[in-house]
Amino acid sequence: MPLDLIKFFNLSYLFDLRPSIYASTVYFLLAVFGALIVLSLLMKIIERKKKSQQFLKKLFQKYFSFFLTMGLVGLVLLWFRYENAAVLSARFWLLVWALAFFLWLINIFKYQLKIVPPAREKSEQKKIFQKYLPKKK
Repeated sequence: MPLDLIKFFNLSYLFDLRPSIYASTVYFLLAVFGALIVLSLLMKIIERKKKSQQFLKKLFQKYFSFFLTMGLVGLVLLWFRYENAAVLSARFWLLVWALAFFLWLINIFKYQLKIVPPAREKSEQKKIFQKYLPKKK
């Protein structure tokens, strides 16, 4: 059954405490949440492989915790939906999850675009300055 956004934002549909679920929906959401967990593992591997500055390490850690948390919370929501748990399987929890997803992602993008470039520039300036200082013997 295709997703109908007009129907999705209808309050009676959104706050239905025992929504029906289709197998195609389960497989789609399982793939999305599984992909988030795989992305988190990929971020951890990249973080360990690259010998980079502290601010880049922190950026990879932020992405790792973001993808892992969102993937696991999504899987828990999907499990509640599959088990038809009252209240916990309601569709509005996916809307809350999506809102948290985008707010957290915006926060990471702000860090990536506002904090990392000045830190990288400062690191480069410090490296240039350090090469003119005497070395310890």
